[in-house]
Amino acid sequence: LRYSNLCISVVPISASPLFQSLKHGYFTNEKLTDIDEAEVATVITQADQTVMADQLEDSMGRMFPLFSAFSVSIYLLMMYLLTKMIIDRNAESISMLKILGYTNEEAARIFTRATLAVVVIALLVSLPISYYLIKLIYYAMMQEYPGWLTFWLAPWIMPAMFAMGLGCYLIVSALQLKNVRRIPMASALRGQE
Repeated sequence: LRYSNLCISVVPISASPLFQSLKHGYFTNEKLTDIDEAEVATVITQADQTVMADQLEDSMGRMFPLFSAFSVSIYLLMMYLLTKMIIDRNAESISMLKILGYTNEEAARIFTRATLAVVVIALLVSLPISYYLIKLIYYAMMQEYPGWLTFWLAPWIMPAMFAMGLGCYLIVSALQLKNVRRIPMASALRGQE
Protein backbone atom coordinates (compact mmCIF):
# COMPACT_ATOMS: atom_id res chain seq x y z
CA LEU A 1 0.00 0.00 0.00
CA ARG A 2 1.04 3.58 -0.56
CA TYR A 3 0.41 6.02 2.27
CA SER A 4 0.63 9.74 1.89
CA ASN A 5 0.21 12.65 4.21
CA LEU A 6 -2.54 15.03 3.27
CA CYS A 7 -4.01 17.78 5.35
CA ILE A 8 -7.25 19.37 4.20
CA SER A 9 -8.43 22.33 6.19
CA VAL A 10 -11.72 23.99 5.33
CA VAL A 11 -13.26 26.69 7.47
CA PRO A 12 -16.79 25.47 8.24
CA ILE A 13 -19.61 27.76 7.27
CA SER A 14 -22.37 26.59 9.55
CA ALA A 15 -24.80 29.36 8.64
CA SER A 16 -25.36 28.13 5.10
CA PRO A 17 -27.17 24.79 4.52
CA LEU A 18 -25.23 24.44 1.25
CA PHE A 19 -22.03 23.80 3.21
CA GLN A 20 -23.54 21.48 5.85
CA SER A 21 -22.48 18.36 3.93
CA LEU A 22 -18.79 19.32 3.69
CA LYS A 23 -16.48 16.58 4.89
CA HIS A 24 -13.24 17.45 6.59
CA GLY A 25 -10.47 14.92 6.42
CA TYR A 26 -7.01 14.74 7.91
CA PHE A 27 -4.43 12.11 7.06
CA THR A 28 -1.46 12.11 9.38
CA ASN A 29 1.10 9.78 10.91
CA GLU A 30 0.50 11.16 14.39
CA LYS A 31 -2.57 11.53 16.59
CA LEU A 32 -4.17 14.95 16.24
CA THR A 33 -4.55 16.53 19.67
CA ASP A 34 -5.84 19.96 18.68
CA ILE A 35 -9.25 18.70 17.48
CA ASP A 36 -12.16 18.29 19.87
CA GLU A 37 -13.16 14.60 20.19
CA ALA A 38 -16.83 15.52 19.62
CA GLU A 39 -15.95 16.70 16.11
CA VAL A 40 -14.21 13.44 15.18
CA ALA A 41 -16.53 11.15 13.24
CA THR A 42 -14.12 8.28 12.75
CA VAL A 43 -10.45 7.43 13.04
CA ILE A 44 -8.98 5.23 10.35
CA THR A 45 -5.68 3.59 11.17
CA GLN A 46 -3.13 1.85 9.00
CA ALA A 47 -4.66 -1.45 10.10
CA ASP A 48 -8.08 -0.28 8.87
CA GLN A 49 -6.58 0.66 5.51
CA THR A 50 -4.86 -2.73 5.31
CA VAL A 51 -8.14 -4.52 6.06
CA MET A 52 -9.89 -2.50 3.34
CA ALA A 53 -7.12 -3.25 0.83
CA ASP A 54 -7.28 -6.95 1.72
CA GLN A 55 -11.05 -6.88 1.29
CA LEU A 56 -10.70 -5.34 -2.18
CA GLU A 57 -8.01 -7.87 -3.08
CA ASP A 58 -10.12 -10.80 -1.86
CA SER A 59 -13.31 -9.67 -3.57
CA MET A 60 -11.88 -8.43 -6.87
CA GLY A 61 -8.28 -9.64 -7.11
CA ARG A 62 -9.03 -12.90 -8.88
CA MET A 63 -11.38 -11.22 -11.33
CA PHE A 64 -8.75 -9.02 -12.99
CA PRO A 65 -6.99 -11.81 -14.94
CA LEU A 66 -10.44 -12.94 -16.08
CA PHE A 67 -11.30 -9.38 -17.19
CA SER A 68 -7.98 -9.16 -19.03
CA ALA A 69 -8.48 -12.45 -20.88
CA PHE A 70 -12.06 -11.56 -21.77
CA SER A 71 -11.04 -8.08 -22.98
CA VAL A 72 -8.24 -9.42 -25.17
CA SER A 73 -10.58 -12.07 -26.62
CA ILE A 74 -13.23 -9.48 -27.46
CA TYR A 75 -10.58 -7.18 -28.95
CA LEU A 76 -9.21 -10.02 -31.12
CA LEU A 77 -12.70 -10.92 -32.29
CA MET A 78 -13.57 -7.30 -33.13
CA MET A 79 -10.29 -6.78 -34.99
CA TYR A 80 -10.76 -10.03 -36.92
CA LEU A 81 -14.31 -9.15 -37.96
CA LEU A 82 -13.39 -5.59 -38.97
CA THR A 83 -10.35 -6.61 -41.02
CA LYS A 84 -12.29 -9.48 -42.62
CA MET A 85 -15.01 -7.04 -43.61
CA ILE A 86 -12.41 -4.73 -45.18
CA ILE A 87 -10.82 -7.61 -47.12
CA ASP A 88 -14.21 -8.95 -48.27
CA ARG A 89 -15.40 -5.53 -49.45
CA ASN A 90 -12.17 -5.00 -51.38
CA ALA A 91 -11.96 -8.51 -52.87
CA GLU A 92 -12.29 -7.18 -56.43
CA SER A 93 -9.49 -4.67 -55.90
CA ILE A 94 -7.26 -7.30 -54.31
CA SER A 95 -7.92 -9.60 -57.26
CA MET A 96 -7.00 -6.79 -59.66
CA LEU A 97 -3.75 -6.21 -57.75
CA LYS A 98 -2.93 -9.91 -58.14
CA ILE A 99 -3.54 -9.67 -61.89
CA LEU A 100 -1.17 -6.69 -62.01
CA GLY A 101 1.56 -8.84 -60.44
CA TYR A 102 1.36 -8.03 -56.73
CA THR A 103 2.03 -10.93 -54.39
CA ASN A 104 -0.52 -11.95 -51.76
CA GLU A 105 1.57 -10.31 -49.03
CA GLU A 106 1.87 -7.02 -50.96
CA ALA A 107 -1.85 -6.92 -51.70
CA ALA A 108 -2.69 -7.61 -48.05
CA ARG A 109 -0.18 -4.99 -46.88
CA ILE A 110 -1.84 -2.29 -49.01
CA PHE A 111 -5.17 -2.80 -47.25
CA THR A 112 -3.86 -3.47 -43.76
CA ARG A 113 -1.49 -0.48 -43.69
CA ALA A 114 -4.37 2.03 -43.58
CA THR A 115 -6.09 -0.07 -40.95
CA LEU A 116 -2.88 -0.16 -38.91
CA ALA A 117 -2.79 3.65 -38.86
CA VAL A 118 -6.40 3.75 -37.63
CA VAL A 119 -5.65 1.16 -34.93
CA VAL A 120 -2.62 3.09 -33.68
CA ILE A 121 -4.55 6.38 -33.57
CA ALA A 122 -7.52 4.69 -31.87
CA LEU A 123 -5.24 3.18 -29.22
CA LEU A 124 -3.47 6.49 -28.61
CA VAL A 125 -6.81 8.27 -28.17
CA SER A 126 -8.75 5.62 -26.27
CA LEU A 127 -6.12 4.70 -23.67
CA PRO A 128 -5.99 8.15 -22.00
CA ILE A 129 -9.79 8.44 -22.18
CA SER A 130 -10.23 5.05 -20.53
CA TYR A 131 -7.65 6.01 -17.88
CA TYR A 132 -9.64 9.09 -16.86
CA LEU A 133 -12.98 7.24 -16.96
CA ILE A 134 -11.62 4.47 -14.73
CA LYS A 135 -10.20 7.12 -12.41
CA LEU A 136 -13.63 8.78 -12.11
CA ILE A 137 -15.33 5.43 -11.46
CA TYR A 138 -12.68 4.52 -8.89
CA TYR A 139 -13.14 7.77 -6.98
CA ALA A 140 -16.91 7.29 -6.98
CA MET A 141 -16.42 3.73 -5.72
CA MET A 142 -14.06 4.88 -2.95
CA GLN A 143 -16.76 7.20 -1.61
CA GLU A 144 -18.60 4.09 -0.43
CA TYR A 145 -15.66 2.61 1.50
CA PRO A 146 -14.67 3.61 5.03
CA GLY A 147 -11.25 4.96 4.17
CA TRP A 148 -9.38 5.96 1.08
CA LEU A 149 -6.95 4.31 -1.27
CA THR A 150 -5.34 6.57 -3.83
CA PHE A 151 -5.80 5.65 -7.48
CA TRP A 152 -2.42 4.58 -8.80
CA LEU A 153 -1.53 2.99 -12.09
CA ALA A 154 1.92 1.47 -12.59
CA PRO A 155 3.87 3.34 -15.30
CA TRP A 156 4.32 0.20 -17.39
CA ILE A 157 0.58 -0.54 -17.75
CA MET A 158 -0.29 1.99 -20.48
CA PRO A 159 2.63 1.03 -22.75
CA ALA A 160 1.80 -2.65 -22.12
CA MET A 161 -1.83 -2.07 -23.10
CA PHE A 162 -0.72 -0.26 -26.26
CA ALA A 163 1.68 -3.11 -27.10
CA MET A 164 -1.04 -5.71 -26.47
CA GLY A 165 -3.48 -3.84 -28.72
CA LEU A 166 -0.91 -3.51 -31.47
CA GLY A 167 0.19 -7.14 -31.05
CA CYS A 168 -3.40 -8.36 -31.31
CA TYR A 169 -3.84 -6.37 -34.50
CA LEU A 170 -0.64 -7.82 -36.00
CA ILE A 171 -1.84 -11.35 -35.18
CA VAL A 172 -5.18 -10.66 -36.83
CA SER A 173 -3.59 -9.11 -39.92
CA ALA A 174 -1.36 -12.19 -40.26
CA LEU A 175 -4.48 -14.37 -40.08
CA GLN A 176 -6.16 -12.24 -42.75
CA LEU A 177 -3.33 -13.03 -45.16
CA LYS A 178 -4.97 -16.45 -45.48
CA ASN A 179 -8.19 -14.76 -46.67
CA VAL A 180 -6.26 -12.68 -49.21
CA ARG A 181 -4.66 -15.84 -50.62
CA ARG A 182 -8.15 -17.35 -51.14
CA ILE A 183 -9.30 -14.48 -53.37
CA PRO A 184 -9.02 -15.71 -56.99
CA MET A 185 -7.76 -13.52 -59.82
CA ALA A 186 -10.89 -14.33 -61.78
CA SER A 187 -13.10 -12.34 -59.42
CA ALA A 188 -11.76 -9.06 -60.86
CA LEU A 189 -12.59 -10.19 -64.36
CA ARG A 190 -16.11 -11.29 -63.33
CA GLY A 191 -16.77 -7.83 -61.93
CA GLN A 192 -15.87 -6.18 -65.26
CA GLU A 193 -18.55 -8.05 -67.24
